[in-house]
Amino acid sequence: MTIRAGIWLTLNGSAAVIAAGAADQIYHMQAPENPTFPYVVINQISGERVHASQGGGWTDEARTPVVRGRFQIDIWSEDVITLDTLATGVRLALDGKQRESISGVQWQGTFLEGDLDRVVGPADGSDVPTFGKSYDFLIWYEEST
Repeated sequence: MTIRAGIWLTLNGSAAVIAAGAADQIYHMQAPENPTFPYVVINQISGERVHASQGGGWTDEARTPVVRGRFQIDIWSEDVITLDTLATGVRLALDGKQRESISGVQWQGTFLEGDLDRVVGPADGSDVPTFGKSYDFLIWYEEST
């Protein structure tokens, strides 16, 4: 399996995510049109492969299965209280996860790098806004070779 599947399994199995009502609303890359709120979207922003020098030079054998992936986890809700509850559940489920094998992927370490609050919708009150939180996580893991 992939690290993205591991993230999905971790979030889908989180008691806080389940309690916030988002266990069946965790999507990869984008949510469907007219999603049920609240929901979570997982995006990989980048994936840096780690290389090691062997014998003073770089060779094909210098490749390692270690990846430092940057993932953006977006949480969306129609109210701030549910957003905060779900965002806290996502943060607690992922931040600090280490030395664990999930769906065949060896997680080495997960670190929350930053977060951002968002709101989408008109400020004039003509429509109900949607509230969001974006988390940026660095996840060190070993991919299949």
